[in-house]
Amino acid sequence: MSKKTILSVLIIMFLGLCQGVSAQETSDSVLISTIKKNMQEHYKNGDTKAIITATKLMKALERQSDSLMAINKDLQLSERRTKAIANENAANVRMIKRVGTAALTLVAFLFVAIYANSRRVQLRKLREAYDKLEETTVAKERIESELRIAREIQMGMMPHYFPDNKNLDIYATITPAKEVSGDLYDFVSVEDKLYFCVGDVSGKGVPAALFMSMTARLFRALCKYKLSPKEIATSMNNELTQDNENGMFVTMFIGRLNLTTGVLDFCNAGHNPPILDGQFIEMEANAPLGLWENVVFEGQTLGDITGKQLFVYSDGLNEAENSEHDQYSEERLKRIVGKHLNDSSRQLIDLLEHDVEAHVAGATPHDDLTMLCIRKK
Repeated sequence: MSKKTILSVLIIMFLGLCQGVSAQETSDSVLISTIKKNMQEHYKNGDTKAIITATKLMKALERQSDSLMAINKDLQLSERRTKAIANENAANVRMIKRVGTAALTLVAFLFVAIYANSRRVQLRKLREAYDKLEETTVAKERIESELRIAREIQMGMMPHYFPDNKNLDIYATITPAKEVSGDLYDFVSVEDKLYFCVGDVSGKGVPAALFMSMTARLFRALCKYKLSPKEIATSMNNELTQDNENGMFVTMFIGRLNLTTGVLDFCNAGHNPPILDGQFIEMEANAPLGLWENVVFEGQTLGDITGKQLFVYSDGLNEAENSEHDQYSEERLKRIVGKHLNDSSRQLIDLLEHDVEAHVAGATPHDDLTMLCIRKK
């Protein structure tokens, strides 16, 4: 109920009360009861002024209950006051409407001004952000382009032609976790011997890729001197420890297979033990390359391995994780390799690639993965 309606009802009630008093048809108790009832309605409607007016009237009736004339005078006074209040309220309503309209106009103007200013600020910030984004995008594209070129150069350093003849079955793959790799594989024939290696540089990204490139070049250069695997490891370590302020290192398996006798000489520099015909080879304890100067590496020799499957890999294979952080594991690797001893080198590696892919199930790789398989026929 609006204030004007309440005040109108109150005026009508007062007029009725005045008529009742003049005719002496309404008693004091009826008047008080009526006022209390109306006060309750005003309370429900939250009309404070009407409640105050009714309260005063009720008190006046109680004080002057012995004199109808006094009550009549009070009622008339209250009527005039109520009319005055009604007029005042009407004037207030008109003023509020005028002020409200002006205020609304001012608020609207201020809102538009603030919004326009905020919009200008937002647009300026948006332009600045866009410019920065454009610069960042150009820089990012340039870096990505350079990394693609670096990857092509890096992958080009490793052999991609795998001879498959009556004497040798060899195949290898490398899957970088990032744009460039810290893993490497290589093989080179020197007379009747096949030198080969698989390495895993500490760290990832560009620093590891640079260290990997240096390692690969050193390996290929030293093979030409017909050194034994342990001599190659010792010479590489001496070179890699020089000015190695970042403390980078590489684990590496270096092998030399005599293609005539089938004898395998090798040196394992802190790398994963390879699998020969389904069984892990027992390794001598050698340090990775690049950690300490003047380390003397120990070599090992296996007799004729003709017809046997030699599988060398980096730990990006056995430590490949799925989204639950379950690793592929050496046990699973050994089991699968053991079931496919008669597969060709490429068949085994293709099989393992698909099995690892199924295991990780789309999880982001955290390490490079390199595999090399050799069989002397």
